[in-house]
Amino acid sequence: MDDLRQKDYTMFTKDKAVDYEHTRLTMEQLGRYNAVSLAMKHDRPQEFEQFKVSDPMKEMMGPGNPFLMMLQKTGMDAIETLEPHETKERAKMQKLLDNMMADFERFDNYELAEPYAVLGHGDCWINNMMYRYRKGAPEQVILLDWQSARYASPILDLAYFILCCTDEEFRRRHYDEMMNVYYNSLATLLEQLGHSPQEIFPRTAFLRQLRQYGRFGLLLAAFVVPMLCTRKEDLLDMDATAEMFRETETVDIAIYTKNTNQSAYRKRMSAVIRDTVRYGYI
Repeated sequence: MDDLRQKDYTMFTKDKAVDYEHTRLTMEQLGRYNAVSLAMKHDRPQEFEQFKVSDPMKEMMGPGNPFLMMLQKTGMDAIETLEPHETKERAKMQKLLDNMMADFERFDNYELAEPYAVLGHGDCWINNMMYRYRKGAPEQVILLDWQSARYASPILDLAYFILCCTDEEFRRRHYDEMMNVYYNSLATLLEQLGHSPQEIFPRTAFLRQLRQYGRFGLLLAAFVVPMLCTRKEDLLDMDATAEMFRETETVDIAIYTKNTNQSAYRKRMSAVIRDTVRYGYI
């Protein structure tokens, strides 16, 4: 495996919200990735069958699993980042948590996303990306760590990245633009590959899937945003936590957010909830 650092690729600082140029580049790349999946599925359906892989997250959603327990705890913590008067947002977030298991079953069922399901990355946040720069500006991005790849709606990666890794101000200014950047990138490559975007993945279908799957980004944000607001040296060792659970079948979930910068977390997490409500995803 190549060492991308020798090719001048570097990581983006995880404790900063991703800016315009990095987000635009990432959305373009996601559009291209998804276009390749859609084109190959149409042109070489038998060969594409091997890429219809199930979601590894499904194995972590069993009762008592530490990942599920953390999702439940961080979801409840997320509600408490809202102000008392934000009753609509609190109620919608609580309803989302109440239906979380059913939602994840729908996210895992790729047949519900057809004919637009693609091979997705599965863990599409800033720590799994490296950028190469030219004159100080990002010119190329590579997604790393594809072990969580799964066949699903393209919106899962899209919503995961933009809701977890950008901030409220950015989304207020550029959210619709970034959705267009993604779709235009996908459509352009589909045309270059000899397909009509309106036949393979029309914009109306894209917008419909955003409404159906966009809340996935909020569920993952409740889990990921605390990590984004925690110094690297203070992060919980997830492998060690999982091993402890396997050995003892118990784990202190409270330690997950013990070292989180609470002020930064409350500001960022509450904004994700408000934006998800504003977009009509919950």
